[in-house]
Amino acid sequence: MSARDACLDYLLTHRVQPALDSGLTAISGFPASQAMQARLHAEQSDTAERFEFFLDGVEIANGSAELTDPKELEGRMLADGAKRRALDLPPVKPDPRLLAAMNSGLPACAGVAVGIDRLLMRLLDADSIQDVVAFPTDRA
Repeated sequence: MSARDACLDYLLTHRVQPALDSGLTAISGFPASQAMQARLHAEQSDTAERFEFFLDGVEIANGSAELTDPKELEGRMLADGAKRRALDLPPVKPDPRLLAAMNSGLPACAGVAVGIDRLLMRLLDADSIQDVVAFPTDRA
């Protein structure tokens, strides 16, 4: 993670999220550097088509329009690998199966991951995520 991305992450988690109103809030237009597999905006190439939903200040969903260009994804993976090497982090090799699948043709698509445990926590007004998870870590 670059220093810029670390600062942006800090601002989101320590300044923006705590200031969110109660209810449902959507945040979109993430920097391209914070969306490895997201498609970039056609007019704003430094901005990814990525979003997050928050309920009462808690992130409950994260999604994006998926990148479908295998060459672009491979380039991003290689650039990420170079950044990791420069930061002396363990390597993460590009996934050849993902790239092969994309080379076969991936239609335009989007995805979203909903944190069911976080959503339940907010809906049930639970104080801790441990109150709603099916398998708490102390029982794993």
